Formats: sequence, C-alpha cells, structure tokens
Amino acid sequence: YIWLADLYANPESEVYNPTEAHKLYRVVAEHSEGTHSRALLAIARQYLDGTGVPCDINTAKLWLRRLLQAVPEKSSAHREASKLLKKLEDQFL
Repeated sequence: YIWLADLYANPESEVYNPTEAHKLYRVVAEHSEGTHSRALLAIARQYLDGTGVPCDINTAKLWLRRLLQAVPEKSSAHREASKLLKKLEDQFL
C-alpha cells in the first residue's frame, strides 16, 4: 500500500489524490511493520500542510511523537521527525 499511497500523494502523478493517499498511509501506519515509519512521517506532513486532511498542528505533533516511539533513535526517520517536532514546538510556543 505504501507505493500506491506515494503515487496518490505525488502532485505530478496522473492519479494525484491526497485524500486517498492519506487513507492508504493510515492503513500502512496501523498495519505494517517494515514501511510504517515512512507512512507516519507522511501523515504528519499532511496534517502540517493541510494536504488531503485539514491542517492541524497538534495532530501532526501526535503523529511525529508516534513515529519517534516506533523507530530507533539512530534511524534517519527518527532524526527527521525530531527536527520537525522541535521546529514546531519552537515555532508555536
């Protein structure tokens, strides 16, 4: 599902549909082991940008925190989520 979600999330794709992308990312995030960190990050970004879902900073933070709990600290996904979360917390304090 992750590849199909990525295809729907790509604005240059002929099948661009961020709402469908969000639904598929949720399926991956909730039911997959191997690719769920990518889905968690994509969901957080969708909430930050309001792409396919209403813009909601607090929900984005929840998904970023979920990602931080799900992956090893040394992973690139953890580093990226940490930076993004820190930026959001600094920006909205």
